Amino acid sequence: MSVREKGPLVIIYPFDDKPELRDAVHYSRAIWQLRSLELK
Repeated sequence: MSVREKGPLVIIYPFDDKPELRDAVHYSRAIWQLRSLELK
């Protein structure tokens, strides 16, 4: 799945399950697509 097709991975907060996350801080941290993730 290419980036154009919203891949390879989309990571989001669980806004539907946790209403306390529905605020400006968490919405501003939400991203549309993740191109890479580096873990150290």
